[in-house]
Amino acid sequence: MVGSIEKRGKDSYRLVCTNGYDLNGKLIKHTKTIHGTKKDAQIELAKFVADVQNGLVIEGKSLKFSEFTEIWNRLLRAMLHRAVYWQLIVSNPAERVQSPKARKPKFCIFR
Repeated sequence: MVGSIEKRGKDSYRLVCTNGYDLNGKLIKHTKTIHGTKKDAQIELAKFVADVQNGLVIEGKSLKFSEFTEIWNRLLRAMLHRAVYWQLIVSNPAERVQSPKARKPKFCIFR
């Protein structure tokens, strides 16, 4: 794993750490900006490289909570369904949840 430091401003540094290649053969790069001295940047780079190696740095865009719940709702529902099957709970509370109805967009027609 390779790490480097780029000077950004007076007391600003960008830490760059590569972590192999993705499925398309593109280099996976993680970045972090810190403020301080060059020595501080070197210390933080060592920590940052260790975090990337240990899988503590998450890549990709952040999710909205609604997107997160859509992804994990099938898992939560399945876990509760299994708990009902094993007779740990009487019923699955996720089965009673109804999705909110989508609102139709309002259109304005000008004459």
